[in-house]
Amino acid sequence: MISPRLANLYLNRLDWQVSERCALRPVLVRSAADFVILSRAGPGQELQARLQRWLDRHGLKLNEEKTRLLEVRQAGFKFLGFGISWRQGKSGRAYPHLESHRKSQTKLRDKLNPWPLWRAADEVRPELNRSLKDWGGYFH
Repeated sequence: MISPRLANLYLNRLDWQVSERCALRPVLVRSAADFVILSRAGPGQELQARLQRWLDRHGLKLNEEKTRLLEVRQAGFKFLGFGISWRQGKSGRAYPHLESHRKSQTKLRDKLNPWPLWRAADEVRPELNRSLKDWGGYFH
């Protein structure tokens, strides 16, 4: 496994080249080696083919289990602990909805749950605050 910093340096060219010569300008969102390409409906297969050629030229390959094309209006997806889906607002307008994924929420509850009840609140509070602050900071 390559370090996230080295992955960012190496894959920076991917960020710039993925949307080159694309009429509708897709957006690549990446953290180290995990990424998502957001685009309008239609050019997904063309983008995936271009991405595959770029990766082949650089001796890299996609994780086939995680790689898929989808229409976010029909099926949401999980990325870096976030759940992304398409929702209908009260005004009737649709919008992309972003929130912490259920798995991320469960992990937080599981982490907070095992603290013994017999421990004094003053003893538990700093640990609890640190965990909640870290989690909240990430998902803010």
